Amino acid sequence: MAITEQTRHHLYQRLEEVLGAEEASTLMEHLPPVGWSDVATRRDFEPLNTRIDTLNARMDTLATKAEFQALDARMDTLDARMDTLATKAEVQALGARMDSFDARLDILTFRIDTLRTTLSDRFDARLERAMRLQTWRLVTVMVAVAALATAGVRL
Repeated sequence: MAITEQTRHHLYQRLEEVLGAEEASTLMEHLPPVGWSDVATRRDFEPLNTRIDTLNARMDTLATKAEFQALDARMDTLDARMDTLATKAEVQALGARMDSFDARLDILTFRIDTLRTTLSDRFDARLERAMRLQTWRLVTVMVAVAALATAGVRL
């Protein structure tokens, strides 16, 4: 049986007869505004978990193979140039360029770690909010059912 506004109103009227207007209003405020089919379940979160796993896998490969191949090619070029260097100045210039490259690599790593942390924090916050809302809905329904059972026993 689907819960409609009409059935909710009928329930309110019956509760008002049994409990009184104030108590009936209080109890109705604790009922969820939607049916059970609209309440999120663990199954609803499974696609999100799959997407998070996929994102984590993609994050692990964010420094792409192409970037590492380009890095290898540059290192090979640097190695070849080092073999032909004739002066200290050339060696120092090459060292400075390598330091610059290391600094850029550190920045890229930092950005990737920051992005991974941000995405993880956002997911955790959304999951926490959804779970908190789900818990409140469940507690509300449990209180409503307990109140209805108590009211039924008193009749």
